[in-house]
Amino acid sequence: MIEDYQESYEMRIFGEEYLKFKHYLEENNFVYIKMYVKEGWKNNETGRVGDPRLQFLNFNQLQDSLSATAKRLSVKLEVDLIEEDHIKFLNRFLKIIKVTKSLFLIFMEMKMG
Repeated sequence: MIEDYQESYEMRIFGEEYLKFKHYLEENNFVYIKMYVKEGWKNNETGRVGDPRLQFLNFNQLQDSLSATAKRLSVKLEVDLIEEDHIKFLNRFLKIIKVTKSLFLIFMEMKMG
């Protein structure tokens, strides 16, 4: 079962793929999965094509993949809720992580009515 904040998906993994990636398949493990969707098997008798198949290409820890795959970091801030402590925290945080990608600060103003 793979879950995010909105949805969950159940996927099956067998054989060599399972043995290769099973150490990533633990509860509460944040994983970056690269996979390929193949057309389902065709039943020669009925001509019906089965469900699509997944071929798992690679699994990585999410925190290890972000630096290699992310192109930018976007931070959305609501203007009316920003306090000086938030700016100080963001400044310290960005110095610690040493951002090497583009950083976008998006300031939003909530419209009433």
